[in-house]
Amino acid sequence: LENTELGSIPGRCINFAKQGYVIFSYDMVGYNDSGKQVDHRSFNIGTRGEIWGISLMGLQLQNGIRAVDFLQSLPDVDSERIGCTGASGGGTQTFMLMAVDQRIQVAAPVNMISAHMQGGCLCENSPNLRIDFSNMEIGAMMAPRPLLLVSATGDWTKNTPDVEYPAILSIYQHFEATDKVHQVQIDADHNYNKASREAVYEWFGRWFLDELDPAKLKEGRFEVEQDEDLLIFQHWSVPHHALSMGQLIESLIQRAKFGIESRKPTNASELKSYQAEMGKGLYHALSLQASHDSSEDLIKELSNPTNAKEATLIVHQQGDLKTLTDQLSNIGHSIFALQLQPTDRKMDDRFFTTYNRTDQALWTQDILLALDKIGERLPQAKQNLVGINGGGVFAMLAAGFSEVDRVVIDAEQFNTETDDFFAEQLPIPSIRRVGDFRTAGALIAPRPMLIFNAGSQFPTTWISNIYQAVEKPDLLSISENPKVHIADWFSSTQLLHK
Repeated sequence: LENTELGSIPGRCINFAKQGYVIFSYDMVGYNDSGKQVDHRSFNIGTRGEIWGISLMGLQLQNGIRAVDFLQSLPDVDSERIGCTGASGGGTQTFMLMAVDQRIQVAAPVNMISAHMQGGCLCENSPNLRIDFSNMEIGAMMAPRPLLLVSATGDWTKNTPDVEYPAILSIYQHFEATDKVHQVQIDADHNYNKASREAVYEWFGRWFLDELDPAKLKEGRFEVEQDEDLLIFQHWSVPHHALSMGQLIESLIQRAKFGIESRKPTNASELKSYQAEMGKGLYHALSLQASHDSSEDLIKELSNPTNAKEATLIVHQQGDLKTLTDQLSNIGHSIFALQLQPTDRKMDDRFFTTYNRTDQALWTQDILLALDKIGERLPQAKQNLVGINGGGVFAMLAAGFSEVDRVVIDAEQFNTETDDFFAEQLPIPSIRRVGDFRTAGALIAPRPMLIFNAGSQFPTTWISNIYQAVEKPDLLSISENPKVHIADWFSSTQLLHK
């Protein structure tokens, strides 16, 4: 509802409407009418929300997608010609929406896309959002659709003409669409003032109205209604069925649980579909897209018998590996070890997971890189993966993204039924949303796997059902015993392995 010299949301809407557009301006979560339901600044989902993939930014982006749905449903709206603009936090929502929704045909994020300042509000910093890249790359996802970058000399977009715009322009060059990206800088503080608005009117007019004369798109005088006349809940009560913040989070978690269970594979074809869909989700949650350089130093070769046909990587955090190494060496395995070591980073810093992988995610990456290094050393050997002494759950998460032949997992009584325990032990954003160990097990299936030291709160039944569904129940061994003879299991599955 802001209506000042630096920015007038009603004025922008009124002038767009006068130019012939259907305009829909919706509240950010926790502002204006939405503030009667949840509070923007105190919207705190905690680590429980993070592991379920819930964020204030995600909720706002969902609202943006639904706003496009609403506009397309209107009979007097051309569903193929929808644009989006906003400033500051609204600018963030603009470039996020245009990045994920191809229905946005023209966009103008104002005073926001920057190479160094990425957004300071909770609603602009969802977990895993900017690992290895920035808002510039997100903005470039608009290519080759028409994009206007409006910047200001008095805020973090002051470098746009020399930094952000050339970078995004280079992406448009790949599409031979340099005429579809433009930048305008306004000599002002952080704003969506009249000059900025008129730049956007001109850009939208060019692509939506075929109007090339800026004089015809200048802002006219406008009168703004009183705030109370623009607010729904100024006159009416919040509906009785509206959810509180806590109820909303719980509803989203239950919906996510239903989504996982409804996708549970019941045959081989469904398993492939599940692996393709949920595997991508787990891959993203673990942020495996980029490499991490620590594995080379952490790998230790413990035993390498002559002409070994199998190479086994043991992943652990602590403990003596000599007995297991000797046992596996005696049956002809080359043995390598990877010790998972925490970093000294402060992972509880504000927005840490927006820009950084947690140690637990890095460990999963380390395991995959370790397997790659072993493959380079012993290219003819079949690989196995063993996770024990604090390494089991991480080995399980990594195994499905590798080509290992057989997998051994010490589940260490991991409790997947309690979110607080899960968030403390495995604080990886969205890990539960994408199926956690259920998806990890599905990605390993139907390869031979031993899960031991598994309590009643580990999803062994869920994973067992998958092996049964693909008619490979004999390839999965499950034990609640904390001590099993791993070498014996490898020997007993040798024929299955071949």
